[in-house]
This record gives sequence, structure tokens and C-alpha cells, in this order.
Amino acid sequence: MSDQNFVRLLEEQESGITRTSLNLEQLKEFKLDYENVIAKLQELQKSLTKPAYLPFARKALVFGRLVHTNEILVHLGGNNEYFAELSTYEAVQLLQRRISKLDESIGLLEQQKSLLEDRKQYTSEFSQTRRILSGPGNSDASIGEDEEVEIRENYDSDTERQWRQKHIQSRQEERRLLSQMPSETVKRKVRFRDQSSGASGSDSDETVTTIYFQHSSVSGPIARSEVTDLSTLTVTEAVDMINKFGKISDSVVALERQSTQPFGGIVERDSITTDISSPVPIQQESSRPSRFRSERLKQRM
Repeated sequence: MSDQNFVRLLEEQESGITRTSLNLEQLKEFKLDYENVIAKLQELQKSLTKPAYLPFARKALVFGRLVHTNEILVHLGGNNEYFAELSTYEAVQLLQRRISKLDESIGLLEQQKSLLEDRKQYTSEFSQTRRILSGPGNSDASIGEDEEVEIRENYDSDTERQWRQKHIQSRQEERRLLSQMPSETVKRKVRFRDQSSGASGSDSDETVTTIYFQHSSVSGPIARSEVTDLSTLTVTEAVDMINKFGKISDSVVALERQSTQPFGGIVERDSITTDISSPVPIQQESSRPSRFRSERLKQRM
């Protein structure tokens, strides 16, 4: 960045600070005016009339009194000439709400001014220094007038090597703890029936996903032998009834006592070469193997 760009940036930042300061001064004047009006209203609300010198023509004052001092005509704001007649107490409350809004705006402008001043200071210091940001040994090396500023990051290969070694050790420790899991946590290799039938013939363990099952000590629900009221039918009994009769009958049905099998659509196998035997009749295979399956059987033999 050239010196002209730095000068232009500093001018824009200074202009922003000036505009913010002017807005701050204006809001502070509004707040001071509201506070003075509140002090006057609090004095007027003590009585219905108040003696005062009133203007008479352009150059004369006469002694008189103000009446209805507890009634205030308040401008509601905006470009429209809308007024409301309020009591002195209500007018004071309205002015206090306006002062609270002004305080919020003043706080935001002060934060903006502080941010602009910090940016200006940083830009000024950076334009005056113009040095190479590097290690401690090269921090004093200056550059030419038209050259660019180079920012260098320190890199230590030994530190990165140590980090990689610690990372590998932590992974090994994680695997060791995983292998020493308690006995109630069972590790099994699970393969879905569709995937096992359509495999490409490779028995590699890399294609099998390892899933950990946490077996609960609570036994699963058991279907009742007799169901007299269908309103009390459980999900297990409804599934058994559909599997046995094809529908849910309204008559009294005697069901055999069967224990439910969790993960009915999943076949658990101790090894890949073990034959699949599932008590759940998913789909009856044809007695005659297909051409693709017969070729695979010949290759295994």
C-alpha cells in the first residue's frame, strides 16, 4: 500500500470521527434541553396558577399570572404537526422516556467513535512503521518506499513433529481403551441380508461396519397367549397376529407365547463365512439358485 492510500484512509477515518462527534454533541444538547424542561415542569405542577412577567407588545412587560399550569400541550414529534394535551406528570414521564432513548443512542455513538479512533491509531502506526513482521532477529529490518509489507508466520518443524507423535499416541490409547471395554458391551460385525447376498465375493473385514450393542437387563415384551380386548392390544401382539393370521381379528384369538426378536431386519453373524439362519421368515428363496449364485458356488468349491 502506497503513502497516498494511507493518507486517504486516514482522511476518511478522521472524517468519520468528526461526523460522529458532531452527532454526539447534538444529542447531548437535546438531552440537556429535556432536563431543563423537566425542571420547569416540576416547578409548575405545584400550583394551578403562577405569577410571572408577561410580554406586552414588543418592548414591554406586564405583571400577570399563568393559569392552567398543570395542562401541557406536547408535540408528538415527526414532520406532522400532531399535539397532545397531557398533565404535567404525564409530560415529565414522556420526557424521561425520550432521555432514555437519547442515552442509548449516545452510548452507541461513543462506541463507534472509540472504534474509529482505534482504527485511526492503528493505521497511523502501521503507515509510520512499515517494517517486516517476522521473528525477533529480523524485526528491525526496514523496506523501501515502494515495496510491499511482508507478513511471515513462524514455523517450527520440531514442534509439529512432536504434535504428530502425541496425536498418534492418543489414537493408540483410544484403541487400547476400546479393546478393554466391559463384558456387557458386546462387539459384533453386522451385515444386512441384502448386502450379503449382493456382495462381490470379497471376504475382507474392511467392508463390514462394526456396531456396538449395549444389552439391557430388562427383558423384552412377551405376547399374551389370549387377547380378550383389542383395545389393550400391544404392538408386539399386533405384529404376531398379522404374521399369523394376516389381519387383526375382532374375535378372541389365542396367541402362542413367543419372545420378540430385536433387530428383525438385521442378521448378526460371528464371521462372514457362517451360514445365515434367522428365525424371522423375511423372504422365501427359490429352490433353484440363480445363474449368478451358481457361478459363485462353483468358485467356492
